[in-house]
Amino acid sequence: MVIASRRTELVTRAYIDNSSSPIVRKIAARGVKSGCVAPLISHGRVLGTLDIVSFREDAFTEEDAEMLTQIANHISIAVENALAFREIEELKNKLSEEKLYLEEEINTAYDFE
Repeated sequence: MVIASRRTELVTRAYIDNSSSPIVRKIAARGVKSGCVAPLISHGRVLGTLDIVSFREDAFTEEDAEMLTQIANHISIAVENALAFREIEELKNKLSEEKLYLEEEINTAYDFE
């Protein structure tokens, strides 16, 4: 719901009790009675969500939702940076492998070994 709407949502006991989601059913079975879920958005795409839950009903307010939204905005930047770093590392490793392959091909073709 939060990924589709791209908005932070307060999760009520009624929502938890009436949800057919396997994930929500699982947290309900552990005694969760309320929550707050914020989307992690970077460059227009949703990377995931930041969720907090409580064993108390109505534990979170609109002010808490606003704060979680601000925190999620900061975390989304860190997540985006981590994803970019991983992609750069993967490309760097691929280039290293291709360089070794080409060096072997050149050595074999010209019999430098």
